[in-house]
Amino acid sequence: MTQLSTLLTQALDRTVTRWEFTWAGPGGSPPTNAQIDAAGARAAVLARVGGPYVAGTQWSGESGDSGMDFAVTIEYRFPADTVAARVLEANAKADAVVAEVIKPSMGDYEKELALHDWLVRHARYDLANFQANTVPNPEYTPYGVLVLGTGVCQSYASAFQQLADRAGLETRMVSGTGNGADHAWNQVQVDGVWYNLDVTWDDPAGAPPAHTYFNVDDRTLSADHKWDAKTAMPCTSLAANWFVRQGAVAHDLKELSARISTALAHRDTKLMAKVEVFSPARFRADVLAAVKRAATLAGISLSWSLSVDEAQGVIDATFKY
Repeated sequence: MTQLSTLLTQALDRTVTRWEFTWAGPGGSPPTNAQIDAAGARAAVLARVGGPYVAGTQWSGESGDSGMDFAVTIEYRFPADTVAARVLEANAKADAVVAEVIKPSMGDYEKELALHDWLVRHARYDLANFQANTVPNPEYTPYGVLVLGTGVCQSYASAFQQLADRAGLETRMVSGTGNGADHAWNQVQVDGVWYNLDVTWDDPAGAPPAHTYFNVDDRTLSADHKWDAKTAMPCTSLAANWFVRQGAVAHDLKELSARISTALAHRDTKLMAKVEVFSPARFRADVLAAVKRAATLAGISLSWSLSVDEAQGVIDATFKY
């Protein structure tokens, strides 16, 4: 129910903890429980200020003179007397980050990349608490990664949304699963085209930012993510994909082998590439064989380290001569 979700969105953006209203509804009929649940879920997504901090809502209603009198108790992931202050603190941090990394000359792609890389460099995924099912409530909110510097996927996605809003980017959050576990990520509009972005999965522990999930299409993302298409924008382009923009896409293993040979001939110490046609089950072994073969043909003594994403066909190699 659009009107109900709009009213609740306005309440969440004021971070109120109790909201009372009278509902006449079409023909005077009260909303059903299903409609209430749907309105609450939609409001939590639409409310850019308070929405990311909502833990749940409790509704009560009784018949009144003008319709149904409702009272909504809104539960946040912070105590009621501190939620407004925490929201302001996270928003101030988001403002500072955007002022630091966003330049007037930047286009959509450059803005997105700057915010993505800042977030990955300054945030840490709280794997220990996630595995123990003891994630503190703040780490589900933008406050987690923006202020505390730690959080889980919902914190990464909602923090990126807060940053993107301030940078003038059109963005939204998507909920679904990643490798079978509950997960959240973003969609970003770049030059009028929608792309999928998973900042959480681009955050390798103790390493520079990865860009495996930077502006991928639905086909690419569906290799390890699942979601309800009705809740998301269709993403069909790779024009703003990080590997495409870097010229780091190899069509198949033959082309990857050629790229490895060229890198060794130039004595490059780093090689990153995304392969379009590959077998996930054999990808790691195929990449390793390609490196060994290229080193043998070049007649050089070489040591290397490889980071390989079998699902996405991504290779990050470091060579030492």
